[in-house]
Amino acid sequence: MVRRLRRLTWTLVAAAGAMGLGVIYGPALQRTYYLIRLNATDSDTRVNAMNHLAQLTRGHPDGAARLAEALAAETTQGDPDGAGAADEIAAWAVQHNESFRTALGTGLDGPQDQEFLIRAMWLERVGDWRRPQRSFGELLRRERLRLQSPDPVERRVAIHAIVRHRIDMTVDVRAAIVLATHDDIAEVRRYAAIAASICLGTNAAPVLVDLLQDPQPPVRREAVLQLSHWAAGDFDAVANLVAHDLDAGVREAACWVLGGSAAPLALPVLTQSARTDPSEPVRRMATWGLGQLASCTDGVAPVLASLLSDTDEIVAWRAARGATGLPVQQIPTSPLLAALAGGQENSRAAVATALGRCPPDPRIRDALGDALSPALSSNNWPVVLALLGGLGAHGDGESLRLLSELVSNESVPPIYRWEAARLVSEIDAVRGWGCLQALMADTPDEVRELAAWWLSRLAPQLESARIDDPVIEARAIEAWAMALAGACERLPLADAGVNESSSEASSDEAEPGEDWKAYGYELYARVLCGDEAARPQLDTYILNQHVSRVGIFVTLLEHGESLPLDLLLGDDPTVDVRSLLVDARVGEVFAYYRPDAPRVSHEDDPDLQRWQLERLRDFWQVYGSSAPPGRDR
Repeated sequence: MVRRLRRLTWTLVAAAGAMGLGVIYGPALQRTYYLIRLNATDSDTRVNAMNHLAQLTRGHPDGAARLAEALAAETTQGDPDGAGAADEIAAWAVQHNESFRTALGTGLDGPQDQEFLIRAMWLERVGDWRRPQRSFGELLRRERLRLQSPDPVERRVAIHAIVRHRIDMTVDVRAAIVLATHDDIAEVRRYAAIAASICLGTNAAPVLVDLLQDPQPPVRREAVLQLSHWAAGDFDAVANLVAHDLDAGVREAACWVLGGSAAPLALPVLTQSARTDPSEPVRRMATWGLGQLASCTDGVAPVLASLLSDTDEIVAWRAARGATGLPVQQIPTSPLLAALAGGQENSRAAVATALGRCPPDPRIRDALGDALSPALSSNNWPVVLALLGGLGAHGDGESLRLLSELVSNESVPPIYRWEAARLVSEIDAVRGWGCLQALMADTPDEVRELAAWWLSRLAPQLESARIDDPVIEARAIEAWAMALAGACERLPLADAGVNESSSEASSDEAEPGEDWKAYGYELYARVLCGDEAARPQLDTYILNQHVSRVGIFVTLLEHGESLPLDLLLGDDPTVDVRSLLVDARVGEVFAYYRPDAPRVSHEDDPDLQRWQLERLRDFWQVYGSSAPPGRDR
């Protein structure tokens, strides 16, 4: 019994001592133990050691470096089960073990190619594979290796990465891009066409021309679209695609390129395509291309006139839009009048706009007036505004009478009455003053504010003019900003604090999210008025992605265009880019600063808006914020 008690006592003492030593030396001993076990011949033993070391090497650079080597070796040389387990361990360690992540980066100079690629992949998972964390040499080495991969997906991703990182264009990289245009996989060749356009500059033209003969339609389509950036002079190659390519998507893209070239020789090719191509999208794009030639090529007017009565409503719409660009003396009045009376509903706004550019003619004025009543009944606001604009452009006595009657008609939506009053004031300032004063008496606040804004513009012309309502006068500047942004009929203004009761009422009725949008307009007005304190607030507003048309507009004007556009023209699916860019004013401002950029207009049909937006993305990817001036698109 005594012996047993002694043994038990010694066992307890030994256990207590071991526990004490474990607390003091345990992690270090365990780390040493598992580092030794990394050399085991059995894969399961090595994986078990790596699993423990993912935790134990925190704060221990030497152990982390040894773990990085072991995980990379297991992933590239071990059996499939071991490689999968090692990859999972590395995925955890790179996120939670700073020493391991550092070891991966510092060990990039020495390893063999496969280990280098593995390390790069793990670093990329945590966003650590980019400048400035990684050198251009490291970025380039990875993409050169991936371009040699037997996996076509890897080769495609490599091309994309070269573009994304804007890797320095060494001779080797240029050669790799050109070589990729001959890849066995079509998708790799298509990406190579994009990379050539972005990375080779003007040297991309012969590479892209060669790709026009590619057997795969997606590659030819991409090549011709990218060729538009550098080689508009390669007319014959592009025209040949329009006339003879068997794929409708390629012909459509080639029509777009020909139209953007503004080359008179494009007229017969586009005319033939618009009239006879079996594909509706191709006919529509050819019609758009004819419209781009309208201001610089003789003989376009009769072709567009014949297309105004086309059975395809989009062809008719684009023909009417093209007619607005014709020299005034060439605008086909009679076909436009026929289209206004009995043509496609969707094209009538463009038809009315084209008629508004014609010299004063009683026939045109009467036709615009006759079309106004049914357009008001259907509340087709683009058509109504275009008809009103046409009457205002004519500016004769009868047009003035029609517009004045509309202002006094209380059954007409207030926003149309405001537009009519504004047009009256441009024809006859005194008469317009009376119309605007009448609007301030009985219309919603938004329209009253617009009337106040326009009255303030007329005031210098009329000595006796004054604004009777001081509240409206105080808020006129916000109304001006709102109208300038083209959203007066869609979003309420943020109350400026001059009328507290009005502010409380409007806040109760506001839809969720409207306050943020209105706040953007308020900041915009303050910036335009010279309030420097509002500028950083507007920057914060935009950077927090509370973006609006006004945010884009003012940033284009005030910040060299680049602040939001890299975000908005990228691939972020949370931003509704089309709703931001397809706007009466924003599109015009973008075109002003980027005359070579594809135009995105609210007056175009939705299909063309989407197409132009995609081309705008292409343009921004190629040129970014350094786009050179050039021809209109």
